[in-house]
Amino acid sequence: MNHVAHQTSMKTFEKSTLIKTLAVLASESDQISAAEGMIVYHEVKHGYSYISQACGTNLIKSLFESSSSVAKSLSCGKTKSRAIACNIFGPYFTKKVIDQVLEAQFYSLSYDASNKGNCKTYPFTVQFFSDVGVKRVLIQFIEDPHETAEDIFKNACRVINDFQLKIEHLTSVSANNTNVNFGEHHSVFRLFKNEAPHIVQGILKRLSYIEFIKFKLKIFKHAHEALPIDIESVLCKIYSHFSRSTKRIEELKAYYEFVQSEYTTLLQHILTRCLSLLRSIERLLEKYELIKLYFLNQPATMKNQQLLKKLQQRLRDKYFGNRTHDILRQLQEADANKAEEFKRSFESFIETVIEYIKSYYDDNTRKFYEKLSFFSYQSLEFLALERLMDVADLVKVNDLNKDELYSEYCELRVLYDNLIKTNVKLNDDNFFLQVDPLAAKESVTVAPRTTAAAASTN
Repeated sequence: MNHVAHQTSMKTFEKSTLIKTLAVLASESDQISAAEGMIVYHEVKHGYSYISQACGTNLIKSLFESSSSVAKSLSCGKTKSRAIACNIFGPYFTKKVIDQVLEAQFYSLSYDASNKGNCKTYPFTVQFFSDVGVKRVLIQFIEDPHETAEDIFKNACRVINDFQLKIEHLTSVSANNTNVNFGEHHSVFRLFKNEAPHIVQGILKRLSYIEFIKFKLKIFKHAHEALPIDIESVLCKIYSHFSRSTKRIEELKAYYEFVQSEYTTLLQHILTRCLSLLRSIERLLEKYELIKLYFLNQPATMKNQQLLKKLQQRLRDKYFGNRTHDILRQLQEADANKAEEFKRSFESFIETVIEYIKSYYDDNTRKFYEKLSFFSYQSLEFLALERLMDVADLVKVNDLNKDELYSEYCELRVLYDNLIKTNVKLNDDNFFLQVDPLAAKESVTVAPRTTAAAASTN
């Protein structure tokens, strides 16, 4: 410390002026204003509400009031935050955007109607080329309860004039595909075309993103009709099958657990929400094999009601329902010819249904199933010998001994008759002993010898 050079340096430092003394220090009020502006900008950028913003400001004050006088003096509630966002940041950033639009010259205008309670507003956005690429920016909100083409056009012209834009540089207008916007004779587009004839409707619709999406959806809808399966209908039916029953969902979950897969719910496809179709198909394809297996293992939902025979009987009896019978009787008194015409139409309807059912089978197949149906215990001719021989002749089995077939038929017939008389269940352990007396007698004679043999063995 006593070195000559060090002493000389210390004297020079004392005589020199520091740079911080030359800089103008910001006042504490400016620091508070800058901090509040940063907080509001951050909250607006991330879309937070003014209420949550006020809560965040109070939290900052509580955390840093002991160590920062700026944090202690923050007073940025929801009213002040809205004032800063609308009166300071709004005009500032809008002016920057308009300067970029004027520099780019050409631009497109987009608008839409938005309802907030009983208030109707029209947001206007511009799209233009900048140094960093295409930009789409909201520049104005106009509140107007009127929805006519003239009113919308006046609001759009007001936005263009307020920001000193040139309508000659307007390339396209984008909006919803409604008559008021794009009608052929009187619409907002027609009014714009009168002011700027260079705007072409075809180019306008291609430049409109909303119109482009709708145009593609129309193409897909018409092309979808050429597919052999209605995909939308299948998706809606599958979703409806599970959404209405908790029991079905639990049964489906059992299939997921069997293959150790995580259960995921099917996505609902609504016909009015066309953009949900792809997501619904993708979710179905993810678990298609499991869902397919579930439906394949489901029992038939339609029981055998002998529909064809009932229809034929209804046609023979000419019975079309009691309510119809009463109406036809009243009509018979007023107009007999009309009543007879209705009867013939009803008969023709049932005949058409019967022919349609029969058309699914050729003659040989239909005859085979008709003869085979007599083996059902519900049939009145169940186990009739004539029907058995008809099936044997129809099947044409080589080297079939019909004498042995008849013997087996007799044994089966005796067994079935005893079953009916004793009312024995098929899952009973003593089923054959109870329905066959001969088997029961043999079991009685064999049992003592078996017991004696078991005793001698022991």
